[in-house]
Amino acid sequence: MKLIKDSMIKWVTSFLFLTSCISNSLDNQNSFQNQDRSLKENALIEESLLNKYFNSQNLSTRNIESAKIVNRNILKIKSVESFKFNINPESAYSTELIKLIYEFNLPVSISWNKNSNAVTFKHIFINESLGFCSNLYDDTLNAIYKNIGNTRESVLIIYSKKYELIRNKIVKDFSSIDSILLNTIDSQKFASEILGVEESINRFKKITNLSPSQKIKFFPRKRLDKKKIILIIEPNEYKSILPSLKYHGANQFQYINFISSMENLLNSKELLDFENSLMPISFFISNEIKNNNLQSLEKILERSLLRDWVLINILKQSKINSAEINGMTGNLEYKKNACTKRTIPLQSVSSNWVAY
Repeated sequence: MKLIKDSMIKWVTSFLFLTSCISNSLDNQNSFQNQDRSLKENALIEESLLNKYFNSQNLSTRNIESAKIVNRNILKIKSVESFKFNINPESAYSTELIKLIYEFNLPVSISWNKNSNAVTFKHIFINESLGFCSNLYDDTLNAIYKNIGNTRESVLIIYSKKYELIRNKIVKDFSSIDSILLNTIDSQKFASEILGVEESINRFKKITNLSPSQKIKFFPRKRLDKKKIILIIEPNEYKSILPSLKYHGANQFQYINFISSMENLLNSKELLDFENSLMPISFFISNEIKNNNLQSLEKILERSLLRDWVLINILKQSKINSAEINGMTGNLEYKKNACTKRTIPLQSVSSNWVAY
């Protein structure tokens, strides 16, 4: 039992340590995270030794105090003999949850029943009953809203019929934002038209027809009224429309992908299709990809939600008062007897993330 529990503790600390010490200085934060690797090899560290260690590294008082809190939280987690989960056997992700539990050797007791207290994992992307303050889609919208800021007039939404309700919500909140339904018949033509390239080409043709013998250099002009393009489309549609937009729009536009862009990814190399565009992807996942610790991205959103849900329940049952967590779905702010606030970052995808 001790061996199993220590294994679980190491997994939990891999989430907790990374964000429990937050510094306003990026250099200090990076310094702490690098030193963290040596700490995680031991499941628990005596507080006196921990204090001595951090003092020797010239870390801030805030980081030292945060590390002490983390250590106390770990002690609380380790004191729990068994973590209890009450799950509906008809849950869509029961199999994935069992795999997760076995993967990390969690000391748990699972009750499979259909009573009202049992958790049912259905529609987990829009489900708000998993302990978070908002569902995954709404938290993604909050990240997009933050990016939009006061530039709403320069924003264009391209959406699929499936996500019309999300498009309607954005337009309701920002009435000045324009939107257009995606035409999947010819992505190149569609991109050329909405970016104003097609119109520019037609004008050029009219001019050259007036003087066919005159040779004129021509560079298609893109529309100037839009700077940001938000893509809220089905997972399989990104691979065709995003390259087309980049081809015609070059670097003139900032492309923001909805979280549906991550739903059908199979491996990290597929992120190259989204290079230099913004994706709602957690720092935990991007760091794992950069460090070559995460190659398979199959069902990454489902796996991430389940992991974060398990972790939140571990904190609850350990009677931990508060914790800042580097979660798989985003940065999590856990507080006892309250919903967990999640912040999803919009990161610019880089080819440097992926190992060839």
